[in-house]
Amino acid sequence: MRLFRKYAMTTGALGLAVAAVATFGAGTAAASAAACTSGRACIYTGASWTTVQHSYYKYGTYKLYNEFGKHRVYNHQTGGAKMWLCTDSAGKKCPVYQVAGTWWDVNLTPYNSIKLTR
Repeated sequence: MRLFRKYAMTTGALGLAVAAVATFGAGTAAASAAACTSGRACIYTGASWTTVQHSYYKYGTYKLYNEFGKHRVYNHQTGGAKMWLCTDSAGKKCPVYQVAGTWWDVNLTPYNSIKLTR
């Protein structure tokens, strides 16, 4: 099952890299993710279920500051809500999204914001 979709992606190496990360980094939410309560989207410290570093609840765009390397990103929103990873800080250039109820380990270095939508 494909959990992520390319959105307005240009062709080339960047598109292939995003598709590879989106396909192989996806997983089903584990019980150990209880720290990220239902209805939220969370970013964990590192690529594990250790500590929730950021938690977002309302729809909108949120800037990411000094986030480098791999982090676990968990979309625990409900009702089909999406969490977009955006390369700009305004939430306008968002090449991939994550569907509700999924997680993946992603390198956040190229991303400057996340956007929560319905």
